[in-house]
This record gives sequence, structure tokens and C-alpha cells, in this order.
Amino acid sequence: ASAAATAEMRGRSLHPAADTTTAGGAGTPGIGGMAIHAEAPPLRPPPPSWRQRRLALARDPLLNRNAEITSKILTALALVGMTLFVVWQLRPDLIFGPNMDVGGDNGGHVAAPYYLIHHLLNHGQITGWDPWWFDGFPLYVFYFPLPALFVAALNLVFPYAVAFKIVTVLGTVTLPICAWAFGCLAGFRRPVPVLMAGAMLPYLFETTYTIDGGNITSTMAGEFSFSLAVSSGMLFLGVFAYALRTGRLRWLAAALFAVTVLCHVVPALAFAAVAVLFALGMGRLSALKVLLPVGVVGALLAAFWLLPFGVDLGYSSSMNYLRVPGLAANLAPHGAMWFIAPAGLGTIIGVVRLAAGSHEPFAAALAIAAAGSGLAFGYLPSGIVYNGRWLPFWFLFLALMAAYGIAEVFRGIGYLLVTPWGSYVGTFVGTIACLAGAASAGGLVGAFPFISPVGNQTQVQGWINWNYTGFQGKPGWPQYQGMIKMLDSAGKEYGCGRLQYEYISETTDPFGSTEAMMALPMQTNGCMETTDGIYFESSTTTPYHFLDVSEVSQNNEAPDPVSGLEYPGYNLPDGIRHLQLMGVRYFLAMSPAVEASAAVDPSLVKIAETPGFAGDINSLPDPHPVWQLFLIKNSPLVAPLAYYPVVEPQKSSSWQNENVRWYEDNPWPVPVARSGP
Repeated sequence: ASAAATAEMRGRSLHPAADTTTAGGAGTPGIGGMAIHAEAPPLRPPPPSWRQRRLALARDPLLNRNAEITSKILTALALVGMTLFVVWQLRPDLIFGPNMDVGGDNGGHVAAPYYLIHHLLNHGQITGWDPWWFDGFPLYVFYFPLPALFVAALNLVFPYAVAFKIVTVLGTVTLPICAWAFGCLAGFRRPVPVLMAGAMLPYLFETTYTIDGGNITSTMAGEFSFSLAVSSGMLFLGVFAYALRTGRLRWLAAALFAVTVLCHVVPALAFAAVAVLFALGMGRLSALKVLLPVGVVGALLAAFWLLPFGVDLGYSSSMNYLRVPGLAANLAPHGAMWFIAPAGLGTIIGVVRLAAGSHEPFAAALAIAAAGSGLAFGYLPSGIVYNGRWLPFWFLFLALMAAYGIAEVFRGIGYLLVTPWGSYVGTFVGTIACLAGAASAGGLVGAFPFISPVGNQTQVQGWINWNYTGFQGKPGWPQYQGMIKMLDSAGKEYGCGRLQYEYISETTDPFGSTEAMMALPMQTNGCMETTDGIYFESSTTTPYHFLDVSEVSQNNEAPDPVSGLEYPGYNLPDGIRHLQLMGVRYFLAMSPAVEASAAVDPSLVKIAETPGFAGDINSLPDPHPVWQLFLIKNSPLVAPLAYYPVVEPQKSSSWQNENVRWYEDNPWPVPVARSGP
């Protein structure tokens, strides 16, 4: 502008007739009658705004590279901190100690991988017949084999007890990293992936439910296969989203889907449904070219187990689980607004972006998945999968959406201010908030000085310590050892065989678990095979076993877990006759009342005893506890038929009810069959 004004002035000076006045009045006389004009001040552009200066800085490649490095360092530190926090709470000193895990169902679970390692893998089998539980049943046909194979692999390096405990925490420890990988692979921008990892901490330490899967309390209760499937499923979902975006790594998505199926089929179903939502959200036909091959190949990779599972499902047993009641109480428990409010914000952001034509459909799909999980819990019938199994996915997808909502707020602030500090602050503040949220959710008194339990809040630390101090760390360990010694001696003198024990709930705390007696086959090197076991659905004899337990245990002591059965109640003579029918060789009486009845039963012979632990049994004191072992007479494994069976060609459920009625009759001269001449 200044140059143009100068040129104009020079042009005018060459023409005497030109106007000699200035804007303010007459011109100044000059030499030779020519007017001399004063030069106008140069025209300067307005100074750049703060935002313009920030945008210019943002285009600086050096600053961009530094911001990228800083962001990666913060993300790495956050992920390491989260993982160390989880590992610290899980007590690695106990995990790598010699004691065998005993908490919850793990007291029984420990026997199954042990049998796989010592009796199946050495014959090249992953599934096979297992005589240790339920009078014999097909091991890992109706339960998931991959976690047990992980135990077997680790057992090559670590003692069995350590290998088993590592696998129980593997899914828990890896979940934050898998959630971060999911966020990155799905294309979410910083700091969304790292906050998704952080959101897994309050999810893991959530204690409003303790058995349905995913969180630490469920894992300590025995759902470690479920936890492994959640971690592998998150990784599968991330790789699948990456394949939808780029067309690459479809083979890896298929392999991870197979891994998820082989860890636990329920999370596999949930993540498969979300994968379908992801594909539909892409809004193009080419997404089917990713979805179909990944699903088909993943199923085929798992088909060696999945196909027999599906074909032979009719030979499994149903526990007839009842629905978990209370929709609002379970989906929005106390403190859940810390999840629900930011998840709602994330849902709004995701839907608005999708409606505006954004190429980020995955956030909206996660919101739909969360809503679908809540609806499945509230309204799907409890069949093979009971409705409580969908509760973990409500909280999981809610946590991911909460992380998305919070991270997008910080990212938006950074965008408005044109600074990477929005991402930095979001990573730092979000990580600290997630750590504190985890400590508060799990009642982790030692994690932060200001965290204290609320009312009767479940203490995750207590569950972890209880599990990993193991069998050997429980007050009833001396009595448990004495029982094993007694059974070993009886096996040497009278032969190995099936064992039925009286059920008394008072063994739970001294032994460490209600299921601790299920480990007796492993503890006796397979000599004593218990009629009980942890894989209830895997055996056709499960309903009959619990009918027997009802008869040989005092009233109010038997668990009676199969819904819909008419349990007969305590009747030792009838119970012994049933044990004879099932080929059971030994009966262990553990309360004075049952021991007195067993002493006068002509079908029983007392052969050994061992000291028990003092305390009340069925609300009655037992000042001199002695557990007595009886040999059952006339209890062959195989007997010829005295009569041809009567054929009852009814459908499965009707025949099962008919057969239960036959089983409860006395005597049983004519057996019942579903087919035949």
C-alpha cells in the first residue's frame, strides 16, 4: 500500500496542471510553480489475532513433532501407571508365592487344568473324558479350553500354583492396554484412547455386582475365563474397526475373535454384536467384505471346539437360572452417575458427529451397544445365558463412552485454544480421576489416603488377599491335610473310587471356599473322585448329584442350586441307595447327626476318621468334631440289567422330569430310556 501511494505521488508531480491542493486546503508552493505534496503515512495491516498466532505456531513442524513426542510420553506414563496400579492391588507377592488359589469357584477350578495337563495333553487331546468329577464327564467340551491351555503353557516355566494364579489375573492386568489399543485402532483421536484405558480401572474395581464377570470381584469368584475373553474381545474389536477403516489385518481380527470364543462364548457373542454395529455404521457395502470373512474365518478357527459344543449341547445340563431382578437398581446403582453422566455426554457428541457426516461411526455404535446390553439384562429371558451375564457389558460400554465424552471435552478445549495442552491436561487429569475412581469403587483404603469404604462396601483388597493366600493360608488347612491323609490311606487299603461328602456350609471359611472339596481328586492324585464338580452344565448327572446331596446332608445345609427340582431333603438311607446306584464307593460324614445315622446304616462300614474343626454345624455345637469315612457296600460301577428298560419317547425336558421322578422312587426295578425297542 505504501509503494502504491508513492508511485501515485510521483505520477502527479510530472503534470503541472494537476491539483495542487491537499485534503486540508491549498497546496504548498514549490520550485517552478509546481506543488509539493506531503507523503501519506504507509497503510499497515492489522496485527494478527491470538488465534492466528496460535494457528501459525501449530503449523510449525518442529513444534508439531515436539507435541507428538510429548503426547506419546504422557500416554506411555499413564498406561504404565494404570497397569502398575492394577498389579499392585493384585498382590504379586502372593501370586508368585507357592500357595494354591482357593477363592470362590477357583477352589474347584484348580483341578480341571491339572487334569488336562497330566491326562489329556500328554495324549495329544484338549478335550476328553474326566472321571474326577460327576461320576465322569466330558472335560472342556462344554467349557472353554483356552485359559486352561494358558495354564499348561505357563506351567512349563512356573510351578502349577503360580501358573494358575497368573492366568486368573491375566485378563484383568491386560484390560487397560487392550482398551487403549482399541481406541487407537478404531481411529479415536487423542486423548480418547488413553482415557478409555483409564476408564477400565473403575470398571475393574466396580463392586455393585460380584459374580457376573469382567470386574475383579467376579474374577476372584472364578470368572477368570470371562475376564480373558473381555480383554481379547476388546482387542478384536479394535483390529476389526481398523480393518473396516483400512481393509487390512482382517486375518488378525479373525484370529482374535477365535481366541475370544475359546476363552468364553458369552463375551464373544457380545463383541460379535458390536462388530455388526460397527460394520453397519460404516454405511457402505464394502464393510460386509470385512465383516463376513472375519466372522466366518474366526468361527472356523474355533470350530474344533465350537462345533462339538453346539452339536452336543443337548447332553449338557441346565441350571435353570432365575432372572436377576431390579432393572434400575442394577443399571444405575449408587455412584453410577460418575459413569452415566459423562457417557451420556459422549453419546450426544457421537450422535451429533455422525449426523453431521463425520467418518467416526464407532462412538455411536458403542452407545447403542451400551443401551442394548442394558435392555438385554432387563428383558431377555434367562435361558442358556442368564440375564445377569449382560450386566458387565452395560458397565463396560458405559465406561468407554464416558471416556470418549470426557476426552472430547478436553480435545475441544484444546481445539478452541489451538494448543496441544488440552490433550495433555485431559490425559493427566483423566488418569488421576480414573485411579481415584477405581480406589473409591473398590474400597481400596490403602490406595489413596482420602479413600475410605462406604457402609458395607465390598473390599476388593480383601477378596484378592483371600484368594491368593490360598488353601495353605486358611485356618482349616491342618484339617484339610488330615482329610487328604485319611483318604490316601483308605485308597491304598480299599481301592480308589468315587467319593460323596456331606455338604456343610461351615467349611467355606476354614477351607477358603465352598468349592474347596472339589480339589480332592487333585490332592489325592486322582484316587478319590468326587461326585461334585464346578462345571455343572458339563455333566448329565448334575441334577441327580444335587438330589443325592440333599438326601445325605442336613436340611438347610445342601446348596440345592438347580432351580425347578423338587429336592427330597435329608434322608440318609435313601441317599445311600442312590449312591449305590451311581457306583459311589465312599461317603464322608462331617456332622454328629449324619455320623449317628451312618453308624446304624447296614450299607455303610466305618473305615477311618480324622479331626474336624470345632464350631457350630447347622446351628448346633460340635464340641468334639471328628469326620468319619464310610465304605459303601454293594456299589459296583457296572451291573447287568434285571429288566428291559421302559421307553419314554418324550422330548428332552419332559423326559428329564420323568426320569427325575423315576430316580426318586424306591426301589427302581425298571430303568427308563428315551429310545430303543
